[in-house]
Amino acid sequence: MASSLKHYLERYIPASDFHYDAYYLHTPPKKEKALARPPKGMRPTPTTVAHHLFALAHNGHLICAIEALVYTTKDLTTLYVSKVDTTGYKPPKTQSPVRGAIAGFLAYLYLVYKKKEGSRLRLSLFAKSQPQYLFPDSAKNQNKHVVDDGGLIKWWVKTSDLAIPESSKRYLIVPGMDRYDTRKFWAGSKLDWVTGHPYGDPKDPNSSIARECIPCLPDDPKARYVAELDDNGSGATMTLSQFWTTMEFRQECSAGRMVGFISVEAVAKEGSSVDNNMEGKTLDDKQYKRAFEVLIKNDFSTDEFCKKSTEAFVRSAGKIMGLPEGDREWGFIVVGTKDVTNGSTTACAGAANILSVRRKAPEPAVCDGVIKLQPRKKVKVESATSTDVGVNVLQPRKREDTPKVEAPAVNVLQPRRKGEAQYEAGQESVNVLQPRRKEKTPVEDTEPKVNVLQPRRKEAKKANSVE
Repeated sequence: MASSLKHYLERYIPASDFHYDAYYLHTPPKKEKALARPPKGMRPTPTTVAHHLFALAHNGHLICAIEALVYTTKDLTTLYVSKVDTTGYKPPKTQSPVRGAIAGFLAYLYLVYKKKEGSRLRLSLFAKSQPQYLFPDSAKNQNKHVVDDGGLIKWWVKTSDLAIPESSKRYLIVPGMDRYDTRKFWAGSKLDWVTGHPYGDPKDPNSSIARECIPCLPDDPKARYVAELDDNGSGATMTLSQFWTTMEFRQECSAGRMVGFISVEAVAKEGSSVDNNMEGKTLDDKQYKRAFEVLIKNDFSTDEFCKKSTEAFVRSAGKIMGLPEGDREWGFIVVGTKDVTNGSTTACAGAANILSVRRKAPEPAVCDGVIKLQPRKKVKVESATSTDVGVNVLQPRKREDTPKVEAPAVNVLQPRRKGEAQYEAGQESVNVLQPRRKEKTPVEDTEPKVNVLQPRRKEAKKANSVE
């Protein structure tokens, strides 16, 4: 059937040589409290909610899963993406099927819940990068690729364009980022995106009270902030404009993190006759909760544990459904058919620039005695010394070794060194001015020959001998 879940999955998942196993659980609608608090003096809007869990596997390994909650009122149906996660496993040498599986599932829900022509449907989600959401310990898997905050916002913009391509209003708010910088997240999109939100009166946001128009969805920062405002008594007076201004300073939207609030609001051009019970397995609330807990309490840290945890989830869910012990494989097979060969993407691998081998030019062809000209081959010059090439090839000039020139003899004043010989042994003879050394006067033991006044000695009187 062209409008079945299987059809949308095969339409969006890239074609390959592999097949996938799809598992889909959901609950019937039940009464739920209104998402937004009604204005004073008015009754809450009657609301129902249904839980949906979809998972895709290959060769006994879960690849990805998504949990969505569908809130329905008389005037609006809200498809809220609660959690999306991957295990890090995928078939080798093929394009990832994650985007196609998520977009195909959301497209199917959109088809199911657009009850009649003119009915409003809103896709709502909160994009914030985390190592894991649904698969415990999957962050330890080395093959798992966790994108950053900005990359995740761009991923959801492209995925929502693929899921709901009909004419619609598309909104994105990144707290702390202005309108101009927000545009980069939908760069390349052919659909109309604006910086803003679909809540309240867009022409006069100061006239709308935040808690009366913002939906309080599970595990959503907006809902937690509205609850805090009610607790401190400011919820009844805070306007929608003030709400988004102060939202920038919340810890969940700051502290170096980038988060995105995405809303896609469409109006059905025609009604749908698809019965939601035709696809997947219907469980009551208790059964659904038991099956969901089996999924989020297993180990997906390695491919081996991933396979064991996948088998535990499939068999446990089959047991909860009451299937026989030997026949608890309740999924259905999906084969992707999306053509990804156009452009730079192939079905088996990502785009790559490959240099092809240059072919040898054929010999000149002779036709009716006429030689056809062939493209001239480029002559390869092997080296400058080759004698086969009759051309003068300029070679880089080699630097000649300059002979060492002995230093000329020069008169160099040397400092006087006490007690050092005038010339060193083996030193080349040069004319070198040496400082004049003071000659030492030898010390003689005899008295110096100088005129020195000596004390007059008293001569002894000689005895005159008289003969």
